[in-house]
Amino acid sequence: MSLPASYTMTRINKNSGMLRLLRLCLILLTLTGCQSFSPLADPRLPDEQTFQHLWSLYSHCRSSVDPEEMREDLQHLGQAARRLRELNRASLLPEPFAHAVLEKPSRISVNPEAMMAACALRAGQEAQMAGQTEIAAELYRFVLSGSWKSLSSYYVEQARLGLALLERTTDLARKNTDVTTEGPLN
Repeated sequence: MSLPASYTMTRINKNSGMLRLLRLCLILLTLTGCQSFSPLADPRLPDEQTFQHLWSLYSHCRSSVDPEEMREDLQHLGQAARRLRELNRASLLPEPFAHAVLEKPSRISVNPEAMMAACALRAGQEAQMAGQTEIAAELYRFVLSGSWKSLSSYYVEQARLGLALLERTTDLARKNTDVTTEGPLN
């Protein structure tokens, strides 16, 4: 008992159609990437990671004249940036493979690292003007630390200039102090 030829051809056509559909699905999944599917991601961010919160911290840092308050703002901005980075790194892949996948871009409209660098530069300038050279140097070095992934060279150059100015000013102040204590009238 053999099957009619038309039944065999119909079965082959159905199987090849299913194979084509499967191939198409695999190609689409490959093109869109695994990162486009994140069922565990919660689109709602905690309050401290929203644009409004980051902007209020940054604005406070920019308007303050107290280096200690500005350092606090900088710490809060740093914590928020770390949390955002961790959220963006959350992956369904096992740890050995997670490093090979590119980081997802931040979903907020600002760069928290740039906000941190701008805040640190401003705090360094205020500390320098207040005569707190140790704090100013620490803040400039923070920007120069190289732990940034997406920081503009502008901030790095500004930190270099600020640190150089601070060192020149400190050296000049030391020389003036030496001259006045060792002058001809003493």
